[in-house]
Amino acid sequence: MNSPYSYFFDIGGGNGFVAKSLQDKGISTILVEPGIQGCLNAKKRNLKNIVCSTLENASFRKGSIPAAGLFDVVEHIDDDLGFLRSLYDYMKEGGYLYITVPAFQSLWSNEDVEAGHFRRYTLKELEGKLKLTGFDIVSSTYIFSILPVAVYLFRVLPYKLGLKKGAKSIDEYRKDHQARKGVSDKVFNWIWKIELNRIGNGKRIPIGGSCLVVASKRSI
Repeated sequence: MNSPYSYFFDIGGGNGFVAKSLQDKGISTILVEPGIQGCLNAKKRNLKNIVCSTLENASFRKGSIPAAGLFDVVEHIDDDLGFLRSLYDYMKEGGYLYITVPAFQSLWSNEDVEAGHFRRYTLKELEGKLKLTGFDIVSSTYIFSILPVAVYLFRVLPYKLGLKKGAKSIDEYRKDHQARKGVSDKVFNWIWKIELNRIGNGKRIPIGGSCLVVASKRSI
């Protein structure tokens, strides 16, 4: 795959799972991750470009980033608006930002607490914050349409009823987020392919477990 960008910056990309997938598709990708263990794991994945730093401390030039991804990152930041404003300064005019966050505060559960989330979003809320920082919205949609019901039944209700379990170990938390095999996984992948096709045709998905927004830095 030929990338339209000289480099794609995966900011806060953890162990480099997404960055490695992009690299494998021929997209020159730079992982920017402050966690040492995440960077070591990314190195084990044979990711070529790794910057072990926060965005602010990486010494990038202002206006130098052509494209960036924030994949399940912003919900971990208390001052999300301030972070987006900082990222805006580092991006090139016309540069693209791809962002995913968990959807709907009504789906808040112990899972969010353990993951270190500060909030969940609606598309309107996320779009509003991006516009405030100077981004133009290119496209937006919810994704993972089958998740809200399952999340509410198996996470939110137990949380509200006080049935939450004790804090999980790091290994247990990672295990919960690994891809599962079997019938449920095949069904999920089938639905995800339908959603991708719908998004590719310029259509929105009206509800889902996550928000997906593509934005562009407004040219001055």
